[in-house]
Amino acid sequence: MITASRVWFALAAFLVVTGAIYGITSHELAGAPLLLVGSITFFYLGMVARGQVRDATRPEPAGQGPGEVSEAETVVAPTIWPFGFSIAAVMLALGLVISRWLLAAGAALFLLAAVGWFRDIARQHRHVEEP
Repeated sequence: MITASRVWFALAAFLVVTGAIYGITSHELAGAPLLLVGSITFFYLGMVARGQVRDATRPEPAGQGPGEVSEAETVVAPTIWPFGFSIAAVMLALGLVISRWLLAAGAALFLLAAVGWFRDIARQHRHVEEP
């Protein structure tokens, strides 16, 4: 996994340099941002792989077997708000192509989903902290 994270970090660096050079030398608007988005994607994959390696090498707490939930960990219940985010993302993407009204509706739904999800998580944490 360490090798994979190094490869992903190298690809991210390569795409940043390539995107910068392409953006400076070309006269079109789509290529450089797409290369930079690809770079961010590979950087994220590298960070996830690095985190997995770090978690795998961390020793288990005393008195706790692998896969057991400790008392300090909070378990968050399932919520519907990620589905709202996905609908908002589709509306935002279609709004960029079709209509500004759809873009505004997607942005409003995105904010609504964000507020709803944060309130849901805060409510669940409040119930866990209460005796």
